Amino acid sequence: MARGKDEDFQGADVFISYQRDNAAHARRLAEALRRDNRQVWLDQRLGSDSKWRGEIETKLRRARCVVAIWSKKASTSGWVNYEAFRAQQEGKLVAVTFDPIKSEELPEWLSDQQITSLRDWKNNERQIHDGWLGVRRVVSAKCNQLPEYKFKGWLGGGPVHERVTSLSFHPAEDSRLVSCGSEGVAASWLASMASADGRGTYDSDGNPVRLDAAKQGCEARVEAPSSGNEYYKTSIWRSQHSPDGDRIVLSCRDGRARVYDWSMTKLLFELPHNEKCGVMEMGFAKKSGGQHKDGVWDACILADGDIVTVGGSRVATWTPDGQLRHAHPMQLRPGAQAMAVRVVAPDVLEGGVIIADKMGKVRVIDPKTQEDAFQIDDRWDTVVHLALGPSFAGGKKHQGVLAIVSESPLDSEIRFHDWAVEAFSKPRPTKLQEDAPPIRSMALHPRAPVIAIGSSAVQPRLHDYGVDEAIPLPRDGRHDRGITAVAFSASGRFLAAGSEDGRISVWEDRSQPF
Repeated sequence: MARGKDEDFQGADVFISYQRDNAAHARRLAEALRRDNRQVWLDQRLGSDSKWRGEIETKLRRARCVVAIWSKKASTSGWVNYEAFRAQQEGKLVAVTFDPIKSEELPEWLSDQQITSLRDWKNNERQIHDGWLGVRRVVSAKCNQLPEYKFKGWLGGGPVHERVTSLSFHPAEDSRLVSCGSEGVAASWLASMASADGRGTYDSDGNPVRLDAAKQGCEARVEAPSSGNEYYKTSIWRSQHSPDGDRIVLSCRDGRARVYDWSMTKLLFELPHNEKCGVMEMGFAKKSGGQHKDGVWDACILADGDIVTVGGSRVATWTPDGQLRHAHPMQLRPGAQAMAVRVVAPDVLEGGVIIADKMGKVRVIDPKTQEDAFQIDDRWDTVVHLALGPSFAGGKKHQGVLAIVSESPLDSEIRFHDWAVEAFSKPRPTKLQEDAPPIRSMALHPRAPVIAIGSSAVQPRLHDYGVDEAIPLPRDGRHDRGITAVAFSASGRFLAAGSEDGRISVWEDRSQPF
């Protein structure tokens, strides 16, 4: 293994328990599990001295998952029985067998444990073996403490937007959520107040019948100025919180970004992006404005309080009190239209922001100096979406994974760029495919290698990107139309999904007490 000998590692992810006759199977399992970047330990001495057994006890206690190879002979082994029983009591046992075993041949304490058959498994990456895929998925769940989301309910008592354009959780207060809509409204919610009976209904004319939104989790609501033209409605494209959670910036189609306090009840100031870029505001309503006709597509607040707005072909940087930092906002290359901007942790990319545009380019820009630092990805002239989260390279949690996907239905591959591995210079081998393109939104879980995907499917999709496996959700909580926005709360307790149908669904992780 690349990170050192197994015997030298004191806290392996996976402990393999086996009887001597299954040594060859144990080595094959270890080899296969290491391909997922797991640290695997197995007793290759099978000794009996007290010192060695004490070391095994330590490794057994520290392992996050115990794979026990069961057989008729293993059932007579005191140590295999002991190790498997300990693991079952601690909730970290995965039992497998390479032999046909009848239920009456199992010890009573193991009779309720699922034992996965690996007969005919050849440890070949091209082979599709249901038993091995199941083992791999369960091992991943136990090692990474994967979330287990159950549907909690709906916010707002019905459709709360014409179309949900974005969702964002507060960086510290786990339940606080901001939604934005295509009709020019942003709302603040408490995800903990989502209710299963809050989906809402329609009247005989097909109009939504809304319940009292305040009783369904809504705390505040703001509207962008009307365009004055019902056909060309104002949109609020996205909201982002400051790293400390004290401020919220809304990116609006009318050419301005608006900065509010944390509760979204007080407007602090506006940032006239279009005006400072030399183009008219409300260009979309007047059928003019060129690349800038859709105003501010995105904005983020840096750790030092500076604010970056993107829209059209320009990137503007503002001081914490709303003053333009450079007389001439940064000009992107001809034809580019900035779509998204994200700020990453300072220990990953100090002073830089990541920008995606409608030509499929993703690059790093220094907003202080207005320098174009380097390009990360190129998806060939199509809208791309970004998601940022922690890295789990080497089995440890680090800062910095960037997921990039194209909105093209012909290119639903998600590429992962890991700062801890290649400093964003090239994608990891993991390349997920989504079977319901186009993908319109992504979010990375804060404590596990899990990505949420918003696509044409009527539920959010979850994938374990550590092993390229889907994580199924219960069948309830389905929207009427595709998902346009997904977000995880700060601890991962809540998953929120917004849709073209205007509704917001909330899912809650039941895998651990919060």
